[in-house]
Amino acid sequence: MDKLLKNVLSCMRTKGLLDENEEDVYRFGLECLLLEVVHYLSYIVIGFAMRMIIPMIVTAMVLIPLRRKSGGFHARTRSGCYLFSCSIVVAVCLLDKIIFPLWLCTVTTFGANAIIFAF
Repeated sequence: MDKLLKNVLSCMRTKGLLDENEEDVYRFGLECLLLEVVHYLSYIVIGFAMRMIIPMIVTAMVLIPLRRKSGGFHARTRSGCYLFSCSIVVAVCLLDKIIFPLWLCTVTTFGANAIIFAF
């Protein structure tokens, strides 16, 4: 990943698209973008592999904004973050296959909303 970022930044520098004083900012932005793309592509692959692409897309549409607004869990390493995020997506897709009683879904939804509003 570092080699790819270095090549992209070098190309941007030669084309005059990059101010050398702000190279760290561009590097950080490109790294974040690349990590996001890898995460989202992995989620799509997980959805196809589990034959649950629609539930995975719905899960991603809910979890991604929620995680951004709440801060989420922060792993110590990029690979730890990646593995944790993918395991959450797999767990939610597996939970989608279980049929829960309506009362349990209702209580869980109210409880989760209360926690979210409290924080």
